[in-house]
Amino acid sequence: MLKIYTNTAAIPALLFFCLPAVAAPVFIEGVSETGGWYDVNKKTKWSDWPQPNALSPARRPWQWIDLPADNAMCWAAAGANTLQWWQDRYGNVPAGTPNGTAETTSINGLQNIAQLEIFQTICNHWIDGGSHVEQAWNWWFNGGSLHSTSFPGSTKLSDENSGGYWKDLGRTVTLREDASYDTSKLCETYAFWADSSKETEFKNVIKSYIDNDYGTALSLTGPVGGHAITLWGYEERADGQFILFLTDSDDHAHGLFKQALSMNDEGYLCLSSIDGKAQKYDAFNATAGTGLYISEIQALTVPFNAAAPIPEPSAFGLFAGTLALLSALRRRKRT
Repeated sequence: MLKIYTNTAAIPALLFFCLPAVAAPVFIEGVSETGGWYDVNKKTKWSDWPQPNALSPARRPWQWIDLPADNAMCWAAAGANTLQWWQDRYGNVPAGTPNGTAETTSINGLQNIAQLEIFQTICNHWIDGGSHVEQAWNWWFNGGSLHSTSFPGSTKLSDENSGGYWKDLGRTVTLREDASYDTSKLCETYAFWADSSKETEFKNVIKSYIDNDYGTALSLTGPVGGHAITLWGYEERADGQFILFLTDSDDHAHGLFKQALSMNDEGYLCLSSIDGKAQKYDAFNATAGTGLYISEIQALTVPFNAAAPIPEPSAFGLFAGTLALLSALRRRKRT
């Protein structure tokens, strides 16, 4: 008779190694599901109905009136989120540079409205209107505005001498001979439109930005305008789902949420519900003229270390620059 000898003590260990590997979420430096991220909320959205406890005119504290107009300032909110996260990492913030939580956060009734000094500062120096996250980053570091030919929008600076809080770092944005911008010292932009063959490439760009600890934003575009949100991390699941961890200035909430990346039948990358949570954004439908798709990823590439060298443009960055130039006239207002 054949006898089989079994080491029963080893069974749990064997079962452990037989379990499928589950990849943990990946976040940028200092961020987790429970903290480290920022989620600026517009004052405009906190008066919307049926928002619970909406701040009707009779219930708004007097500080509400003093806050700058921010109806179309989602690009400033995403910019402020990433800039505050970057200043947290960098440290040694120059004297006079807006930094940290705004005073309004602690005022009863404001419900986390415009809760970063950076956001309020941007809104106080730009006219309420649509634009691009790159404008916020460039103004914060260098001052001035980027030309509307490459970065069109309905906003403009109300004070041309403002901004430039980090000029000494030399993260300048320069104009090339062909009138396009060289943003490689400051940021990278990857542009995307309908192409069902680019899904893997798009995911690789996201992973590259997050893995390299770049403050990252997404631009969503639709038939009637667009929107900017902040990306903090990603998760690749065994079933093939690719999950993004996001915050949004317009979602009537303060907190991190997840959405799955999915490609629709028309080849556009969209965001969809995951884990039984609500779907935040309607998928783009070109025929019906509804919904949103991801049109760009922007990454703030300035290192945390003051002595760190300026990185050479990556292959994705060079490719993105070409796409951004080709698509400059296709950009839509970020509202």
